[in-house]
Amino acid sequence: MAGALGGFMLRKLQSGGGQAAPRSDLRGLRPLPVQLLVASVVLLASHAAFASPPGEEPSPASPASAGADPLFPHAGHFSGTVASGVPFVGVGEAAYGFTDKFALGAMVGVTPNVGSIQGTLGVGVRPRGVVFTSGAWRSSLVAPVLYYPKVSGFGGAMEPWMLVQPTLTLERSLGSETSVHAGAGLIAASCIESILTLGKEHDMQGGLWNTATVGATTSLSARTTLFAEAGIVLRGVVPAQDFIGGPAIAFVGVTREL
Repeated sequence: MAGALGGFMLRKLQSGGGQAAPRSDLRGLRPLPVQLLVASVVLLASHAAFASPPGEEPSPASPASAGADPLFPHAGHFSGTVASGVPFVGVGEAAYGFTDKFALGAMVGVTPNVGSIQGTLGVGVRPRGVVFTSGAWRSSLVAPVLYYPKVSGFGGAMEPWMLVQPTLTLERSLGSETSVHAGAGLIAASCIESILTLGKEHDMQGGLWNTATVGATTSLSARTTLFAEAGIVLRGVVPAQDFIGGPAIAFVGVTREL
């Protein structure tokens, strides 16, 4: 969603004949590099304020400034987002703007078990910060961190695991109401046991993939914005067939600033 929900990022867990996805789907891949999460947090913190020095004029308005910004509610304001797509049937997020250039969201996404499709449930946080702005251009770093618990009916056959997906986006305003963006990032995943034992023990081996995304936003009203995003999970430049649920990611949703 909007660069990360794009982010966000998230996946259907598939299997054949109604059986749960085998744990070996990710076998042989590297465990989650905890350093990736640490690096993402450090980068976000370094750009969180990014405010103009005293005496300088504020930078130009960010893209789609006539409506709610899907990534950055105004400082001191909340925003609510709902979306649907692949892999999650439903996604919701409540976010708070600490500054106009740094926000933190709490999110949840669900896809129930349906026939041979193994569902999933993910909860987590989505910090994001502006890296730079220049006229109609804006670059942002979005880094959702998601926890997938073992829940019956929502991929419960899988052991609890985590995913982090830092994505760097470049956005171009096409006027006060519309913007387009592209992004590149990484996805890293690992089971909780592997994280706690630093890779010594694991029920599911983790993996590391790269991603590419494109998207657009358009204002529906002074406080409401429609957004859409599509992406692909890759192994270098090749679609990642080993990524559970397939390499495609797509979302459409609405954000409203409160």
